[in-house]
Amino acid sequence: MKFKKIFNNVLNQFGYKIEKNKLYNFDHIYKKYFNNNEKKVLFDVGANEGQTLKRFVNLCDNFEIHAFEPISKVFDSLRKNFSNNTHIKINNFALGDKIEKKKIKVFKNSANSSFNGPIKNSLWEQRKRNEAKSSEIISMEEEVDVFTIDNYCLNNNIIYLDLLKIDVQGWEEKILIGAITTLQQKKIKFIEIEFIMGDQYENRLNVIDLEKYLIPNNFRLFGISQKGDLLNKSYISLDLLYANTDCIKVK
Repeated sequence: MKFKKIFNNVLNQFGYKIEKNKLYNFDHIYKKYFNNNEKKVLFDVGANEGQTLKRFVNLCDNFEIHAFEPISKVFDSLRKNFSNNTHIKINNFALGDKIEKKKIKVFKNSANSSFNGPIKNSLWEQRKRNEAKSSEIISMEEEVDVFTIDNYCLNNNIIYLDLLKIDVQGWEEKILIGAITTLQQKKIKFIEIEFIMGDQYENRLNVIDLEKYLIPNNFRLFGISQKGDLLNKSYISLDLLYANTDCIKVK
């Protein structure tokens, strides 16, 4: 321990600093605003195997979570792992811009599954091939049901969302289109959304593709999960947090 301190002191003299790499999320923000006894309603769109659900159950004591996972095999695992929690409702369908049936590409790594295909011969696709030890990174296509947030909220008598989390591999704009009435009626407090900067999926989005639905409805960028650039990492993704300024005071 003493040697580590001396080593850090030497590095500091040259303008360098060693810090432990920490995974950054927005939970400290949610806990600040979710600290009263009123029930909090959260949507986990693109629940996958429950990575975000494990975070959400610790944000507050009184909560109701609606999770959405369209891939049947992943849904079965998700339901098995969270079936004992009566505060979580797990739905076996996707959300989008309209009610329909649509084929989703099921990747060998289920977390990468998407309605969009990968950009051919990109560094990201090559990386995924190496991880899968296969020339194919998509194992199958599965036809799934697709609904909209507006429709779901209406049918389930949901009048307000404290947090909408979206992680759907390039399908994010479709989710926002399907939530346009909910957005316009100022019924969402926070939106946490994955933004894929790099060349990973076809139909790649830009920030403006998301913000054209958010800014007119008084949402403001409130947080960014990490730093990085396309020069050093051509497949970089990060999380963006938007806050409804009608509900959250932004200094």
